Amino acid sequence: MLKQHNKICRLTALLLALTCICTLAPSVLADPTAAADYSDTIVRTGLAYGSGSLAAANFQVASGTGTGFEAGYYGSDRLFVPLYTIAGETELTVIRSQNYSLASSSYVADGTEGSNVVGAYHIELDLSFEDQSALDEAVSAVYSATNYFSYPAYTSSGYRVRVGRYTSRKAAENDLPVIFERVSAVYPGIQLSVVGMGTNAYTVLRTGTKHILYEHDGATRQLGIQAIGGDKPETWHKGYKYYGGFDFGNTSRTSMAVISVARLSDYVKGVTPYELNTNWPEESLKAHALCAQTFAITNRNRHASYGFDVCTGQHCQVYRGTTLLTQKIINCVDAVEGQIITYNGKPIDAVYHSSNGGWTEDSENVWVARVPYLRSVTDTYESLSFENNGLWETSITSAQLTAKLNANGHAIGPVTSVSIAKLTPAGSVYSLNISDGTKTVTLSKENMRMVIGTSVLLSQNFRLVNDGKIFLNDGDTMVSSLAGLSVLNGNGETTTLSSSTPSVLTGSGTETLNPGESDTSVFRFSGKGWGHSLGLSQIGSRGMARLGWTYDQIIHYYYTGVTITGLDN
Repeated sequence: MLKQHNKICRLTALLLALTCICTLAPSVLADPTAAADYSDTIVRTGLAYGSGSLAAANFQVASGTGTGFEAGYYGSDRLFVPLYTIAGETELTVIRSQNYSLASSSYVADGTEGSNVVGAYHIELDLSFEDQSALDEAVSAVYSATNYFSYPAYTSSGYRVRVGRYTSRKAAENDLPVIFERVSAVYPGIQLSVVGMGTNAYTVLRTGTKHILYEHDGATRQLGIQAIGGDKPETWHKGYKYYGGFDFGNTSRTSMAVISVARLSDYVKGVTPYELNTNWPEESLKAHALCAQTFAITNRNRHASYGFDVCTGQHCQVYRGTTLLTQKIINCVDAVEGQIITYNGKPIDAVYHSSNGGWTEDSENVWVARVPYLRSVTDTYESLSFENNGLWETSITSAQLTAKLNANGHAIGPVTSVSIAKLTPAGSVYSLNISDGTKTVTLSKENMRMVIGTSVLLSQNFRLVNDGKIFLNDGDTMVSSLAGLSVLNGNGETTTLSSSTPSVLTGSGTETLNPGESDTSVFRFSGKGWGHSLGLSQIGSRGMARLGWTYDQIIHYYYTGVTITGLDN
């Protein structure tokens, strides 16, 4: 028996992996002939963006792994450029450029004047500093001279010392004469000015306080932070630990995107334990790690419009950092580090799925294009590790189905019937007819799962339950009535049926065949497999590994005609 936390992990992985990568739209399938940029091995992953952007982002160095943070920015080469070391601070919060109120340890944008507000206006000294040591000395000197809160900032003009955290320009201007008099005693001839925070500015606070640790104007570079100290520091963010650092995108004046920036192998270490159970055989884990690694390289800049490569949701790969990382996973990822799966010298789009129920599919039967390395293969290995072979049953009401169709641009009345129009050679559903009695909508391939919902159609390998249809032996033709069909009797003679409900002789006597009546209020599906059934089967790889298959043999089985090469080849 697996431990409970492993069961939960596995369930999470299945729910995400069954359609995850598993539910990519046809338009985003990587072109196998296109040149891919894999000149570096840094992966940028969107943790929060778009409607999920954050007003305030909290970070904490994992106990025993680091001693503080450093702030800076990420250059065009994706490497971190440090600007300011925040030593000894293991918890910090990043906020945007507006006034923020502190209430119950949470930061709320657009705070008003009061004792718990971090204001967006400051008094700035017109002094430049060569290094952090000189800057810190100046911050300390200004605070001693003025008895006003002072802190470091990085602006388009370089390092600056700032005083105060005012909610309005007027409030800052009221204090300006006093501040000027006191600072002049330390820096004769000094010039002071009131500054507001720019539209791309960030403030770094000691978490749960108004204490400003650092300000980053963001006029030329957006803020980046990373933990420092220790052999390999890890950082907590929203319940998960991560290697590497974090970049911040400008979503609005009051919210920001949060992007994880990590080395490729560290990224893969944050994917593998969430896609597979950490107790699985090593060769299965290695095979999946190689797929995850190749997928990240091939899909570089997939979300370029948001400023990162891949997301953490169903569109890409599950990525949650090092929270579940074990030494076994580390060893498996390290074993394939620097490797990539290629076809004709180009990295492949190494898509994978949870299970397929016995056959993988050809890409053109799921998405649009024919991809030479995504060919259908029989998969008897899933049953070796998954006793029910991914069996499932789901249902959807007529009202729900009607609403989904209309929401996706298919104008149709209340649905009265659903029928399978065509099957693939592997036995999956290629197209589905849905009718309101007057109009019929045909959904095909992965689009039917996108419209109906991947929580209803867990795969394309399904059949309708109690739909009043009978499948013939060729598996591709269906009839709703037995009348007029020919049958072969025990004497080898062919007889034409005249009734839709003929009688047959069974071991217990004579029984009447009845195709059944369709329930038009609820449509039920019975299927096998979780996901799109393209590429590697996670559960199948587990069965193969149990039989002694190596990770490279597993890869070559599921991806036709591929080669495993080095990233620098």
